[in-house]
Amino acid sequence: MTSTHTGRTEIRLRRRDDYARVYDARCSAGDESLIVYVAANELDWSRFGLSVGKSLGNAVARNRVRRILREAFRLARPDLPAGLDIVCVAKPAALSHQPYLSASLRRLVVRAKNRADRDARRPPRGDRQSHRNPKGQNTDQRLPGK
Repeated sequence: MTSTHTGRTEIRLRRRDDYARVYDARCSAGDESLIVYVAANELDWSRFGLSVGKSLGNAVARNRVRRILREAFRLARPDLPAGLDIVCVAKPAALSHQPYLSASLRRLVVRAKNRADRDARRPPRGDRQSHRNPKGQNTDQRLPGK
């Protein structure tokens, strides 16, 4: 899905509230080098945010992973679904899997989007049927008091 929006600052997540909203949506997918969180936004384009912790190494290593992931997003953007906020969390294995980060990012965004769509079709947790018996009593066969 091609987006004609090319503003550099508008495609990046910058505010803490945006990151919190994506994390709170709890739709993620991961592999050995990345974890990708997604949440729908009301825009016609997708936005991208990064989280690269100190466990990846010194500042040089962290900045290299950031540059590679930003470039991977830039190249994958036409193929990614529009209208998503994407947060990519790099794991320490990302340093050794640098040539594969672009393919991994594409695959994980699609997987997380599919999970988000599947979860959107489910009823909210409070509306689901309880697995307890109708009177709310415990059906465990354990001895009382144990």
